[in-house]
Amino acid sequence: MTIKTNRERVKKALPEVLVVDLPEDPALYARTLMEIDDFSTLQLTEEDRKRGEAYTAQRHRADLRKGADLSDYLESLKTVVKIGVANPATIGRIAQLTQKTNQFNMTTKRYLEADIVRKAESGHFLILSLGLKDKFEDMGIIGVAIVETAADAWRIDNFLMSCRAIGRKAEEAFLAGILNKALRGNVRKVMGEFTPTAKNAPARDFYKNNGFRLIRREETLEVWGYDVLAEVPFPSCITIEG
Repeated sequence: MTIKTNRERVKKALPEVLVVDLPEDPALYARTLMEIDDFSTLQLTEEDRKRGEAYTAQRHRADLRKGADLSDYLESLKTVVKIGVANPATIGRIAQLTQKTNQFNMTTKRYLEADIVRKAESGHFLILSLGLKDKFEDMGIIGVAIVETAADAWRIDNFLMSCRAIGRKAEEAFLAGILNKALRGNVRKVMGEFTPTAKNAPARDFYKNNGFRLIRREETLEVWGYDVLAEVPFPSCITIEG
């Protein structure tokens, strides 16, 4: 089996993995790798600096999860989340997450820092971040919501979370926070959009599983709606900070 064949098999089996098509001449391998920009970043965030600590914390969580009931496991993590409005200190991380998050990303829209700043300053968007920490680690900002605000309805332009935090009820707490903000602003309708891709299957039923109803389905877009009539409770295993 040739190297090229192996690369094609990896592309099909693991579409989330970058497979570099190398030239025939091995002398050109180094230049080819240096020319791709997938490892480039415009800004080194605090989350990037803590990468080593994150791997250690994940091993501790995996040990705790062994043989434990899911609800007991989630309670034992003592997870605390904080929903914040974008500011100069967090905009870099917010933009970074829109660029790199694929699995739990409702629309996979990508934004640069300038885009986030422009939306935040327009007066028509609410840019929110979700910070998360537990008994093992402060994970920093792991979630982003970009919400277009109008007097009669809000539209969630995008909602995404790092795959490291999926399945711990933090995504449900984040959505509840958005809905409760709408309620306090006397907004009774919140719309959410989902654009299916080859990579974001884990997010497919998120709105459906959290009380939204399907309003319409187009070729590349689903539009969901939620009637905000009362305060939405947060998951019991999550503590809200701030």
